[in-house]
Amino acid sequence: MSERRGGPVSLGFSLLELLLVLALVSVLISLALPQWQGQQVKVRRQVAWLNLQHIALAQAEYQHQAGVVATNIAGLGIPNEDAGYDYLIHTEESAVVIVAHVRAAGPQQTDKACWRLIWHSRDGEYALDSQGAHNANCR
Repeated sequence: MSERRGGPVSLGFSLLELLLVLALVSVLISLALPQWQGQQVKVRRQVAWLNLQHIALAQAEYQHQAGVVATNIAGLGIPNEDAGYDYLIHTEESAVVIVAHVRAAGPQQTDKACWRLIWHSRDGEYALDSQGAHNANCR
C-alpha cells in the first residue's frame, strides 16, 4: 500500500459500495424474474397447443390406417405428459376430443387463465380456465 497524507490508500471497494451494488442487482432481478416466469408459462402453453395438434395428426393417421380411432395417447406412440401438461383422449359420438390439463404439480400451475387446452375434432380449438369458463386469449 502506498501512503498518502491521511493514511494508507485503499485500492478496493468499501463495504458500503458492495452492499449498494448487491441491493441494485437484487432489485433488478426482482423486477425481471416475474416477466421471465410469465414468458415461460406462455411458451409451455404454446408447446401444449403444438402437442395437441401433433396428437390430432397422429390420431388422423391412426384412424386412416386402422379404421378406428385410438382411445388413448399411448396407442399413438406419443408421451401422455410433458413438463406442464397431461394429455388424454376421449371420444364422443362423432368427435375426438384431445385435452391438455395443467399438471397438478408442475411449473405450469400458475397458468390459471388457461387451465385446460382442448382440441375438438368437430368444434376446433378452445381453452378453459380453472373455473371452466372459455378463454380465447390462450395462444
